[in-house]
Amino acid sequence: MSKRKAGVPDGFKFEVDKPIRAGDYLDEIDVPPSKRSIPKPVVAPQPVTPKPIEAPNGAVVDAPSEAPETETRARGEQRKPKRARLNVSMEGQKRLSALVSRMRRLGPEPTLAASEILEGLILAAYDAQEHLDLSNVRQRGKYGSPSHKNFPVAIAESLTRAIKEAP
Repeated sequence: MSKRKAGVPDGFKFEVDKPIRAGDYLDEIDVPPSKRSIPKPVVAPQPVTPKPIEAPNGAVVDAPSEAPETETRARGEQRKPKRARLNVSMEGQKRLSALVSRMRRLGPEPTLAASEILEGLILAAYDAQEHLDLSNVRQRGKYGSPSHKNFPVAIAESLTRAIKEAP
């Protein structure tokens, strides 16, 4: 019995057309893999008929129709993800839920969502970015070190000052 020859088998060609770019796992969208692909039935889009609108003077006017979603995709526009996933510590989740319950109790909207609060905080920070001074924020440091643990606190202090200074 002959031994198998080590290495690449004869006749194997390793050809690469262009360089491979490996993605960064933090930048990729988290999509669960489908177990098997099920073909979706092709349904012809139904024509959209505009509903007549009655004007204040009594005249009937046709409402402008919106293009169906299939038409916009056919024109080459791609759907973009509408949501993002945030990584928050357990303590941050508790603080956010306490903030949500307080704003639901005291605010005008009892059905307030946590995502709406986060969106509002992002808008406030974005509007105050020209007043943002990050000179007091030190580098994060090694995992578990005091500078690593204090990093979010220092960012929060800088954002708080910037929002206070913003008009």
